[in-house]
Amino acid sequence: MKKINVTCICAEAEEYPGCADLLYSYCEVNVVALQTSLVGAETAKALAQSDVLLLDESVLLREGLQSVRNLHICFPQLTILLLYKKYI
Repeated sequence: MKKINVTCICAEAEEYPGCADLLYSYCEVNVVALQTSLVGAETAKALAQSDVLLLDESVLLREGLQSVRNLHICFPQLTILLLYKKYI
């Protein structure tokens, strides 16, 4: 069975969504990286290896919607899931 490669990005490393721990518990999921920014060589390397990006809303607010649009261009295979702390 193919594993799903996931990268989580949250603005504050200590505030990774609780689902990151949950992801580690599934053998079908491979957590590629836990990053704090959408930019940088390490993030680009992780995203190139990932099928899914879990993106915390704090990153979107800090780095802007254009950064997410750029991800669609650079990594067209990537599925992006935006995580919110509260229901909106």
